[in-house]
Amino acid sequence: MKLFGIDIRVATNDECDAVELVICGNVSHFTDDVRTSCAACGAAIVHRPYVPARPPKVCMSCAVDMVGSTKH
Repeated sequence: MKLFGIDIRVATNDECDAVELVICGNVSHFTDDVRTSCAACGAAIVHRPYVPARPPKVCMSCAVDMVGSTKH
């Protein structure tokens, strides 16, 4: 899949712990959302409780910067 011209591959449930990062939002929609900080910049983020544990959780701004810096 392409998103803004960048190739994005969505991981299957079996592959989730091996993904490079989890992109998180900053607005909570559910009472059980996990509130934490972006692993890159420290901004407040939220994610669902079932996201994979190992990969770093990052905000949208950092995700764009990270993905943009890897474009060729």
